[in-house]
Amino acid sequence: DITDTRHYDNQPAIAGWDIEVNLYSTDPELIDNMPAMISAALLGAGFTRSGKGRDGGMDKRTGHYAWYMDFYYTERI
Repeated sequence: DITDTRHYDNQPAIAGWDIEVNLYSTDPELIDNMPAMISAALLGAGFTRSGKGRDGGMDKRTGHYAWYMDFYYTERI
């Protein structure tokens, strides 16, 4: 999602990007460790993390675990 967050002279000046990262795996260890690596990469690229993330549970049919994280990025246009 992108939202124009600031306007000057009727023109957008700053845009905000909302990004949700969804991680799925049948390996619970990967679900435990990968969020920290994803966060480090996105924070290093200038994103801000919105919250700690949330557990998506396990799909009993497929055996996949899920973890969701939200990030925000501000860009000058």
